[in-house]
Amino acid sequence: MNGIITEIQHASVHDGPGLRSVVFLKGCQMRCFWCHNPETISTSPQLFFDESKCMGCGRCLGFCEAHKLSNGRHRIERAFCTSCFRCVETCFTGALSVCGRVVSVDEVMRDLAEDIPFYGESGGGVTVSGGEPGCQSDFTAEILHRCHKMKIHAALETNLAYSRAILEKLVAGCDLVMADLKHIDSQKHRAGTGHGNEQVLENLRSLTVPLILRTPIVPGFNDDAGTIRRIAEFAVKLDTLQYYELLTYHPLGCGKAERLGMEERAKPQASPTINTTDYLIKAASETGVPLFLNGRRIVK
Repeated sequence: MNGIITEIQHASVHDGPGLRSVVFLKGCQMRCFWCHNPETISTSPQLFFDESKCMGCGRCLGFCEAHKLSNGRHRIERAFCTSCFRCVETCFTGALSVCGRVVSVDEVMRDLAEDIPFYGESGGGVTVSGGEPGCQSDFTAEILHRCHKMKIHAALETNLAYSRAILEKLVAGCDLVMADLKHIDSQKHRAGTGHGNEQVLENLRSLTVPLILRTPIVPGFNDDAGTIRRIAEFAVKLDTLQYYELLTYHPLGCGKAERLGMEERAKPQASPTINTTDYLIKAASETGVPLFLNGRRIVK
């Protein structure tokens, strides 16, 4: 069985307990305007162009009509790109690269097996992330199932915006779910992500495995005390909740979409202020929910 990934990251400490290997899958059904990983939205390999590395040598022009030099600057006419990626092979500076590669479950498991000694010592394991792993549900389920058989702690990072049938297939081999709830109001959730939150809320209520619920704090979208308090009130009632975590938005993804030839939606240019974070912590903690901020425990 094959799937498409962007990378496998090793020794991560931000995607679940202990040291973890993180498999980043391509494909996501949401279109969050603040997305800092737009390279994981499409389910196909994509041409990535970093103009800052381009020397204007023109080697790629001889291989593809999509590449042009205009006033000494390299331009890509994406309409002419056939995704053959021959241009990447000619680029010695690394300005052109392919984002996404097709791999088999066997290949993924061979890569992950190299990290097994570190999992036991640190209490870590494997996390399947994205993108949205539910968009490649069979591939994801098989990785989680094999980890479970090998007694490797398996975690799933997900937006939960898919059917109950897909959810049950994924959690069957899962030890931990780390799920995002980006807004409690469905209309605002749809405005920010392209999807309402009804299915997300239903799936959260039905989970039977340990859950870490997270909200990315995005300036101008959900950074008000009322919204965070309502999410925390919802979270504290969930049967399998381990804790609720606030994650402060950062603008590191700005510019990635342009390099992929994607339309860049306007996104916040700065992280939430300390004052904003403080009053959001206060709003959430008043509900009694176990609370973390960016991986640090705030309220037990």
